[in-house]
Amino acid sequence: MVPFTYNISWAQGAALGEIAKLEYRLVPSLGDTEMSTYTFNLGGGIKMKSGFLGIGLGYTNHNFSFFDLPGNFESQEYEEIHVLRARLFYRHKMGKGWSANFSVAPGLSSNFAEGISGDDFQINVSTGLSKRWEGGKGPATFSFGLAFGTAFGKPQFFPTLSFGKKLSERWNYVLGIPVSGLTYRPDERHSLRARATFFGTYANISSTVSFNDIGDLRHTKLQVNGLDFGVEHNFRIQPNFTTVIRVGYWSTNQFRILDGENTELFNFETTGAAYISMGLTFNLNKRRYGNKK
Repeated sequence: MVPFTYNISWAQGAALGEIAKLEYRLVPSLGDTEMSTYTFNLGGGIKMKSGFLGIGLGYTNHNFSFFDLPGNFESQEYEEIHVLRARLFYRHKMGKGWSANFSVAPGLSSNFAEGISGDDFQINVSTGLSKRWEGGKGPATFSFGLAFGTAFGKPQFFPTLSFGKKLSERWNYVLGIPVSGLTYRPDERHSLRARATFFGTYANISSTVSFNDIGDLRHTKLQVNGLDFGVEHNFRIQPNFTTVIRVGYWSTNQFRILDGENTELFNFETTGAAYISMGLTFNLNKRRYGNKK
């Protein structure tokens, strides 16, 4: 649900050869709301003399089931959201370990009840610098920059900052905004990862919805954002295929409906909830697995 942070993880995956990922996530109890999400991503990357270029395409389907809402509230218009997004990432090597990074992800986010319009269009952009150096038992990377997008719900500017370090062949970590995590790899086929990341969804509702004391409105917005704490296990079942199982907790900061001026119309007043997700990735890079065998 986080376009910007997903661009980062997608770009890293593309660099390692990951070209396809399918994932299903279930959040059974966000207060009086149940949510399920299907995500499918395609991507690829090319190492260049001057750096790295990655491209990709992703689709996410969000399904919400609302319970115990006011009887006259038209919740059905907000029950299914589609997000279709293209991605472009470029890293340019500048020398002495420095790189300039740029990411852009234009797309559509809507219920598409009335077809496609300009209100469905969104863009997520990030730019910044990173410094990589060797030290101790592994390399370290410091990155900082500025981004615009829906990582925190409605589109806005926000800073990006991270420090990552490889501690050994088995351990590495990253601390920053909007993603922090710790990864442990006991062998070539298994890995465990604990991660905290901000998530956000901002979608146009193109259909007409009636609100008490206001009347009929079109192009209202559904905003969901918060913090995701999760632990995942990756298992490489074959040289090219990896299963992903993740359990975690969503702390939802905002789950509400806005008008075209981003004024709140309705608040679902959700609470945090546990979730589980399952996925499968296809990866072209199988050399390390083959060497292990």
